[in-house]
Amino acid sequence: MPSFVKMLSSWKQHCLRFSHQYMLAQRASITVFHKFSTHNIAEQWDRSLTFKERSFDFFQKNEKYKDMWVPSNKMFLIPSDCGTDGQSRKTMTDLIIDFSTSDTVSNNLKNPSCYSSLISGPSQEKNVAVVLDHCTGNEALIMANTLFRIVGENFKKGAFYRNLLCKANHWITNCSSHQELVLWAFLFSLEKSQQSNACLRCIYERFKTDVSLFQCLNAFEMSIVCNAWFTSNIIVSAKPMLRVIENLLREEICLSPGVFSQETLSMLKVLRKAGFGTDHLFESLMSSLSSPDARNLNLAQATHALALLADHRCLVDENLIQNITHLIKSAAKKPLQTPYVFMHPARGTRIKDLTRFLWTASCLIPTNVISQDRIASEIIDQVDAGWSAGSFQLDQDCHLLSDFFLSLACWKIYPQPLIDKIINRSFIDVVLRQRQTIRQSRLALFLVAAQIEASHLLLVNKFLPEIASNLPPYKVEKELIKRPQLARLAGLIDRYREELGWENIQCCTTVPHLNLAGLTFDYEGGKVAVEVLDSHVCMRHSNIPERLLALKIRLSRELGYKVIELDVQQTNRKEQEAEVEVHSYSDQQVAMIRKCLEKLYM
Repeated sequence: MPSFVKMLSSWKQHCLRFSHQYMLAQRASITVFHKFSTHNIAEQWDRSLTFKERSFDFFQKNEKYKDMWVPSNKMFLIPSDCGTDGQSRKTMTDLIIDFSTSDTVSNNLKNPSCYSSLISGPSQEKNVAVVLDHCTGNEALIMANTLFRIVGENFKKGAFYRNLLCKANHWITNCSSHQELVLWAFLFSLEKSQQSNACLRCIYERFKTDVSLFQCLNAFEMSIVCNAWFTSNIIVSAKPMLRVIENLLREEICLSPGVFSQETLSMLKVLRKAGFGTDHLFESLMSSLSSPDARNLNLAQATHALALLADHRCLVDENLIQNITHLIKSAAKKPLQTPYVFMHPARGTRIKDLTRFLWTASCLIPTNVISQDRIASEIIDQVDAGWSAGSFQLDQDCHLLSDFFLSLACWKIYPQPLIDKIINRSFIDVVLRQRQTIRQSRLALFLVAAQIEASHLLLVNKFLPEIASNLPPYKVEKELIKRPQLARLAGLIDRYREELGWENIQCCTTVPHLNLAGLTFDYEGGKVAVEVLDSHVCMRHSNIPERLLALKIRLSRELGYKVIELDVQQTNRKEQEAEVEVHSYSDQQVAMIRKCLEKLYM
């Protein structure tokens, strides 16, 4: 310990130079200051801790990390009158001597000249590289965390951090301590760059090769790692790791029903990005979201939790629907996000949460259940107010608005005053300029739905051809690969088209830009559409069409099609029970179509 203190004393001048060069916080004559605060003391305490602050708190209090010289949520400011003559009230040694440290610093790092190069700026990058070449992973962490304590997150701007990124993969690959990997993940999540992403991906690969190491993480450690991966857009694809995350997430959900902490949401986001989930997890989520305490969630928390259920097309119960209604009414009473000003979700309603929440609700709540005055009208009024107040930035939020209108169309709701106000020439130009096919296709689908069900909207014929001309043609072959029951039925009908007597048989979509395939044919002078209710287009473990198929069926009927909804599970059961096939083409699905035709044309 004395040798380390001596080493820190020799480091003093360079720490001062670095801190004066890079520190952004206001200097004061106090020695300890909360580095996240830019407001007065009263405002500091009148808010919830951020996830980063909670991470600092965890590192400081957890016994496993006490000897690892961890980053602190207190940044030590160097007083403005602190000089290099030793007359300052507080020296660098004074500022950090009271913290525990490791005795494992190797002899070749105890040379003061080595330490003097750690934070001396770009001109000393070669010396920094030499220092790190002689470090173990633990020693590199000690130096990184020490520097973080002195200058806060600004240490990532210096030569030390850049060299740390270049050399970290070697330490990570050979790391056998999950605590060190968690600390690396935290440090490398402080910035978004190609190098930091590469380091975070290396951490993922290290856990992937040794899942037993990943299983050592507790819930908070897991949330730190998951937050780093999610913000860096790293998709966890290893199933054993996903199952570990899911088990921890379920435990957290069951411990506090109706409460979704920042840690819980970090794990949930990673699972959603990976497209992973099991019935057990969905049941736990629905039970938690249906509980009375869930009514206290803010809109962002609820949206993240509901989005996982929406992605997997889960059926929800009445209690959850009532909670969704309550959340919308609560959001209407909170202040709406003002333009260009950050707003924490607990303080008010952010426009992105508002529009995304409606998307999740439209996925989970069918048209025959929704009541316009319960959910949709509340959100419409808030979006209208946000648009009038300038809360939406067209270049950044046009996709949110397109999804918003499409979600309303799924419920057969077309608020003409708001549509006319938002979708204009400027809006269309932004959508076209961004050149993102999926966003253009969603807007095109909304315009098609409006053309069919709300033809009084003048903007449809004005803008739809322009948007549609930029979209690639729909290729049904790709969808048939994902839907083997539909492909099998299409092949069967095609082989026996003459015997069946059906004309103009096609496997296609009946609604432009609604890219869900079905079978169509002409029968007795009318148009028939067959929609195969398989798992690809139905709510989970049911034969209930998901929102886009339900929209397609509704629009197809408006276009004059006789729609037959073919339940694959039911016909498969009948086929298994059948002992003898009457005709070569008498597949049970074809037989059911023929029976439906008889009823439709009686």
